[in-house]
Amino acid sequence: MLNLDQEIKIENVLWDKIGKGEAFTAFSITKDVRSSGEQVEHHEVREYVHDFMLDEMDFYLDYVKSLELINGSVEAFVYYPDDMEPEDAVSSLNISGNENHIMVDGRGRLCIPASIVRSVDLKIGDKVTCCVRCDNMTLDIVPNKKKMGNCDTFSCSSTYITSYIVDKNSNIRISKSVLKNISDANFYRFFNVKTGPSHNLIEITVF
Repeated sequence: MLNLDQEIKIENVLWDKIGKGEAFTAFSITKDVRSSGEQVEHHEVREYVHDFMLDEMDFYLDYVKSLELINGSVEAFVYYPDDMEPEDAVSSLNISGNENHIMVDGRGRLCIPASIVRSVDLKIGDKVTCCVRCDNMTLDIVPNKKKMGNCDTFSCSSTYITSYIVDKNSNIRISKSVLKNISDANFYRFFNVKTGPSHNLIEITVF
């Protein structure tokens, strides 16, 4: 449950974006709040953002909400000024070019595409280490040959979970039980999957 300080930070981020006339999604707000050092769960921020915007738009705020396709792969509600076109709102969102929104399969597993696997110089049969960062917001898939398999690759300590092998299709399949190490994972079918700094690992977060 969000505390008062977290709610205030969420509203500050919202008013900052609204004041600048920016488009945003609930996940945009979650990322900005987390970047300030707050450990918040996205499903709680999302609910707060939707309720807040519903109240404000009902009274006087010149913003609209529409369901849009993000990165061509997942739908999300986008908020934007009423004089902005929906496609312009989507294109203005700060979405990393090396980020992909991927849905889990019927068994709740996440298949990391071959294109991302190859982008970190992994090949069929290579071993990788899976760690969760100390904030429980990110899973890291680290190639063992990078000699970073001890998970001590970040400013905070990370915890080893398991190891995987790149399969014959150049995919890495992350099990449902492993995904649950990310806060909020039970609430989502889509995950952000992207390459990390210098393309030396793969990062997984909720979308």
